[in-house]
Amino acid sequence: MDVLVALAGVLLALISQKPLHRIEEGSVGVYWRGGRLLNMTSAPGYHLQWPILTKHANVQGRIRRRLVHLVLTFLRFEKLWIEDVTYHEINVLCSKYTLHQVYISHFDQLDELLQARMSALLAQWAPGLEIMSIRFTKPDLPAAIRESYELVDEEKIKLLVGVMPRSYDFPID
Repeated sequence: MDVLVALAGVLLALISQKPLHRIEEGSVGVYWRGGRLLNMTSAPGYHLQWPILTKHANVQGRIRRRLVHLVLTFLRFEKLWIEDVTYHEINVLCSKYTLHQVYISHFDQLDELLQARMSALLAQWAPGLEIMSIRFTKPDLPAAIRESYELVDEEKIKLLVGVMPRSYDFPID
């Protein structure tokens, strides 16, 4: 009788440990035996395991699909590819020339030079952006420098007028 009670107790212990288990749809069953993760996995459905010795867990393995709608956004590229590049290229151009060249002698060419440099740069780093036109304005010179340039221009005009031959004598009536 004692043997039957012991056997019933062991049988009850085995049944209470759920040797039959279910792996949910969209999950994978993983197993541990004696605390060590086993290499085997199981597909969804009902499966048997060694009670007490083996433990299992459902690991969700479902592939989730999400529909991502195309959202049109305005990219703020003008700061990076126009303003910053323009300031840099102006600094590069102006560092190659003297103040006289920038302000007077080469001023009419600066538009084309800057447009060519920026177009080459944008073709390399931001294809699709195109520089349509560039317009330089005369730089604001400090008053002292501007006055000295005006004096130099006046002296040039006086020298040119003094050197020019007088080919016309206008009769005064």
